[in-house]
Amino acid sequence: MNLTDGGLPIQGKSYLMRIDADGIFRLYSYDLKQEGHWSIEWPSSPNRCSPKGVCGINSYCVTMGAAIDCRCLPRFKSVNPGNQA
Repeated sequence: MNLTDGGLPIQGKSYLMRIDADGIFRLYSYDLKQEGHWSIEWPSSPNRCSPKGVCGINSYCVTMGAAIDCRCLPRFKSVNPGNQA
């Protein structure tokens, strides 16, 4: 969803809201005057493990720097190891 109404954006910025593939809702801005790139203005959570269900049943999420890792509980194995975050 774009926050501008199709006319010229107010103060030279365009905004975009979306839920990214990692499940985090983010607000992005684009500075039209500097012809830059999309920048994150606000994330709903800085923790990529926050969205429920990111790792599936019988597993839990661990942050490892910028990446996340889905781990199974003791004595459990992932049903679909290729479908982890």
